[in-house]
Amino acid sequence: MATRAAAHIPTDADDVCECAFFHLVYTMKWENIPPCLVVNVDQMGMYVLPSNSRTFHDKGAKQVDAIAKDEKHAYTLLVASMPTGKILPFQQVWGSKTSASLPKQTAPGMVKAQEYRFDFAFAASESSPCSHFSTLKTMIEWIKNILVPWIKHVIEEDGLDEDQKSILYIDCYPVHAEEGFKTYVLDSHPNIILCFVPQNCTPVFQPADVGLQRPIKHSLKQSLFKYLAATHRRQMLSRLHAEDVRITTSLPQLQDASVGGLVKVYEYLQTLDGCDLIKKVGFTFHLSKFKSQIPLSVGLGKESGKKLVPF
Repeated sequence: MATRAAAHIPTDADDVCECAFFHLVYTMKWENIPPCLVVNVDQMGMYVLPSNSRTFHDKGAKQVDAIAKDEKHAYTLLVASMPTGKILPFQQVWGSKTSASLPKQTAPGMVKAQEYRFDFAFAASESSPCSHFSTLKTMIEWIKNILVPWIKHVIEEDGLDEDQKSILYIDCYPVHAEEGFKTYVLDSHPNIILCFVPQNCTPVFQPADVGLQRPIKHSLKQSLFKYLAATHRRQMLSRLHAEDVRITTSLPQLQDASVGGLVKVYEYLQTLDGCDLIKKVGFTFHLSKFKSQIPLSVGLGKESGKKLVPF
C-alpha cells in the first residue's frame, strides 16, 4: 500500500533538464574532464525475500497463507556507472549499527566480491536504527573506498594531472542534498565536482534510474529465486514430505545469499553486452521539443580503450 503521493515531474522539466545537460557538457569542456571521470550514482532498494500476491491454494479457501507477505528486510545497492560503458564496484548497505549485520566472509560469492572490491557497509542511521538507506557515513565510505581509487587509477593509467577534475552526477536523494555531504566533498575532495539531477526529474534525467535499475533488480531477483529453489530441492531430496518443506526466512541466510547475485550481475555488466547496455543508458538526454537524443559523450573525445575495471 502506498504511503504518500508520488512526486510529479515539473511542467518545466524539459527546460531544467536542458540546463542541467549543458551544465554537465560545459563543466566537462572547461575542466577538460574525460567521460570516464563522469560518474553517475544511483541507489536502489532490494528486498531480501521478494514476495508475490498470488500463490496456489484450494479454490474457495477464505484464508490463504503467503510466504514473505510481511517481509520488510531490505538493503540499498549503490550503483555507479560512466557514459563510456564502465561500471564501478557495488556498495551494499544494510540497516544496522555494527558490522555484525553484514554478509559473512563465508557467504557464497564473497571471495569474488572482495576481488572486485565491493564495499559492504552498515548504515548506522541516527534517525532510524533499522534503516538501510544510504547515510553520510556510507557515502563517505563509498567515496574513499571506491570513487577515489577509481579516479587515481584513471589519472595514473592515462597520465593525467594529479589535480584532475571529475564529476559526480547524483540526484536529490536526502543524504546527497544535505549540507554535511556537500561540505565533506568540497573540503576533502575539491577536485570532485557535484552535479545534481534537477529535483523531481529522476524518472527522466537520471540515467541509472531510467535504464539500469530494472535489469539489475530483475537479475538479483532471479538469482534469489534460484537460491530458494535450490534450498527447496535439497529438502525434497532429504526425503521430507512436501508439507514439511520450508523456504528460509532467516535474515542472516538471505544476507549471505544476496552476495552471489551481486557478483553475477556485476560480471554481466563487465561484458560487451553489459557495456552496451550502460552506453545506451549513458546520459542520453530526452527533450520532447527537440524530438531527438543528445548523447553526453558527443564531441568530447574518445577513451583510450584500455581496460579500466576492476581497478
